[in-house]
Amino acid sequence: MSGPPALPFSEVVVHGNLLVFAGQAAVDAVRGEVTAVGLEAQFRAIVVRLESLLGEHCAGLDSVLRVECFLARREDYCEWNRLFEVTFVEPRPARTTLVTGLVMPEMMIELQVLAARAGVDD
Repeated sequence: MSGPPALPFSEVVVHGNLLVFAGQAAVDAVRGEVTAVGLEAQFRAIVVRLESLLGEHCAGLDSVLRVECFLARREDYCEWNRLFEVTFVEPRPARTTLVTGLVMPEMMIELQVLAARAGVDD
């Protein structure tokens, strides 16, 4: 077999004007390794990936309706708030934050996003 194995889920599902993204983390799917150290670096890597995926569907960060954040450590909540505030403009997306164990011990944050494409009818 050549190339990485197929993942058993869709990275993004398009339903009418909605874009439903699978959880995004700072992980290289081919090597199976976390690509950044620290909460802010991992968050920035996720944002770069999300911007790319959103752009493929004619959307941007301003199209994000909802963010679900999974934090590995409760003490990172204030930093997460700061990063969210400087990344998402008003009106900011609806948001849920959970503190939980993540799949890889080096992961500090994972985001799930729901976005809408402008000008696309159901």
